[in-house]
Amino acid sequence: MSGHARAVWVAVAESGEVGRHLLACNAGDRPLVLFRRENGDPAALDDECWHRMLPLSNGRLEGDQLICAYHGLAFDPEGRCVRARLGPPPRNACVQAYPAVEAHGMVWVRIEMTEMPENGGSIGLGSVRSALPPQ
Repeated sequence: MSGHARAVWVAVAESGEVGRHLLACNAGDRPLVLFRRENGDPAALDDECWHRMLPLSNGRLEGDQLICAYHGLAFDPEGRCVRARLGPPPRNACVQAYPAVEAHGMVWVRIEMTEMPENGGSIGLGSVRSALPPQ
C-alpha cells in the first residue's frame, strides 16, 4: 500500500500496562503516550509537546490533563492545550490525539498509515494491525 492514507487499528499495549500514569509506546514508527482518563477509558496522544517537541511521557497527569515537564503546558485527552503556567494557553497549541479503545485485553489506537510493513518475518506486539475496529 503506498500513497493513500488508510485508517488502521494498532494494538499498542496490554490493558494492564495502561493506568493513571504516562506510558510511552509506539504505533509503528509513531511515538505515542498512553494513559487512562479518570473514568477509566484509555487515551492516546503523540508523545511530543507542541512547544519544544519534548516527550510528553516525561510529564505527569493532573486529573485528565497531561502536563508537559518542560514548560507546564496542560493538554486534555483530545490534544487541546487547556492551560499554561504564564497566562492563557496559545491558541494554536495542540498535539495529535488518536481514538483509543480497549478490547481483547489490549489497548488499540486508530491511526492513519500511508505505508504498511512488508509481509514476512516476525512481528512485535506494536506491529499488529487491523483495518477493522476491535470488537
